[in-house]
Amino acid sequence: VSREIGGEGKLVHQMELDLSSLESVKGFARDFKKTGKDLNILVNNAGIMALPEFRRSKDGHELQWATNHLGHFLLTHLLLDKMKETSRKKGAPQGRIVNVSSSAHYMSYKPKGILDEEELSDPSVYKPWSAYGQAKLSNVLHARELNCRLKEGAKGDDVIAVAVHPGVIVTKLQRHLKVPVLMQSVGKVAVTPFLKSIDQGAATTVYCATAPSIKGGGFYADCNEQGSAPESKRRDLGKKLWAISEKYAKAFY
Repeated sequence: VSREIGGEGKLVHQMELDLSSLESVKGFARDFKKTGKDLNILVNNAGIMALPEFRRSKDGHELQWATNHLGHFLLTHLLLDKMKETSRKKGAPQGRIVNVSSSAHYMSYKPKGILDEEELSDPSVYKPWSAYGQAKLSNVLHARELNCRLKEGAKGDDVIAVAVHPGVIVTKLQRHLKVPVLMQSVGKVAVTPFLKSIDQGAATTVYCATAPSIKGGGFYADCNEQGSAPESKRRDLGKKLWAISEKYAKAFY
């Protein structure tokens, strides 16, 4: 990336972060703050998809939800004061928190959307695609509840949060899918015309991070605000998710 933008290491800095480990998230946030750098944009983009077998994170939570949501929840909390501080500076752009979700948020567990706390890490309840949908629904609910709280507690801080669907892109995200070889060949021919390149897939995220007029709490796809699942619009569900997430993450604040 550094070579592509001509920085040769001067414009791009790499830091280690494991979103499936809350201790790693805490350490990353601490190390970033030590740099003294401003923070205008936070893109929560880590993701794993449809693990065929139930697995736990280092902290004991169902791995898809832990990696795709809980790690981001903690990271955002730990860096939010830095974003607010940056947004107050004269001439600073609006702070943007972009949660990379997916249209797969429609696939979350029905009818609850978000499982009850005691079910979240119960192997007997686990379904690979429903768990992925739940994690992606959590991304949307988190962005919307966070945006509501930012508006309600606004004291001159100019920070908003949104969620995006990047589109279907061929990356290592699909590495856990088990598809017969013949179906892979047929599927590739049928699906390829509808797939996005990595650059195309990143477009909506970049748009939401940088465009002049973005609606806080919105759900975006193809660089436009789009509709989302009914569950994603329920603030009671957002508050439920927030309470559970905060309970698990609070020890790392």
